[in-house]
Amino acid sequence: MYFSIIVATYNSELTISHTLKSIVDQEFNDYQLIVIDGASKDDTVNVVKKYSKHIDYFISEPDLGVYDAWNKAIKKAKGDWVLFLGSDDKFVDKNSLSVMYKEVEKLILPCRFIFSKVALVQDLSTMDSAIEILGEKDEGYYHKHFFNEMGFSHTGCLHRRSLFEQYGSFCTDLKIVADYEFMLRCAKNHINEIIKIDELLVLMSAGGLSSSASSRVTVYKETLKARKMHLIPGVPILLYLRLVKAYLIYFIWRIFGESMLLTIVNIYRRVLGKPLRKSYK
Repeated sequence: MYFSIIVATYNSELTISHTLKSIVDQEFNDYQLIVIDGASKDDTVNVVKKYSKHIDYFISEPDLGVYDAWNKAIKKAKGDWVLFLGSDDKFVDKNSLSVMYKEVEKLILPCRFIFSKVALVQDLSTMDSAIEILGEKDEGYYHKHFFNEMGFSHTGCLHRRSLFEQYGSFCTDLKIVADYEFMLRCAKNHINEIIKIDELLVLMSAGGLSSSASSRVTVYKETLKARKMHLIPGVPILLYLRLVKAYLIYFIWRIFGESMLLTIVNIYRRVLGKPLRKSYK
């Protein structure tokens, strides 16, 4: 088994079909598909069951959040490489896994993680709704700044399965950045073993776990905690500045509401020449 694809779901009835269809439509089919549902209260389970013949393992039961679900899935993973797709994300086209396979096959240097470019979109059905491309910078940039923040998207990132055997599972005490903490744990002494695929392979919904106004403060506070857990030296000034910015966005959202926050954010994005956001959830 080459890839294990893990999808955690909870009340995802509106988006999970996009995710699963993008997987089963892949031309490269040497993969194992694992879906872990956190006892959804909407129609998620019934939507997932429509893809049952393509799913190797599925369970629906209460959990402690996405990282707890991932930990359950890892125990069932058999692929040499493990990747995680959010239940509101999808592969950009039918060739995404083929591109990953070809890149892995030509690796010469040791490698622990492989990431690609990811489009942050407001509508999964079209690239025209993209508001940002994550992972655009060169590989060296992410190596240099990795100890301050991950920088690229975890969605679709390939992990050697052996890393989970060697370094353990995701830390469920962290609610948003346990993926970064795990990568930090595995790669803090092997930063050059994080490899970039210079292709856009995944679409990620803008309304995800770490992108809302209410969660950005938690993202940066947990990132600081992860650095402390691994005794990363230095003062991450840029990280503290982003935490201040996150607090500012949060207070504008709480005091003036999303409409005012969107107006301010979109003025800023217009000055930078970036696409405007339709929401900040």
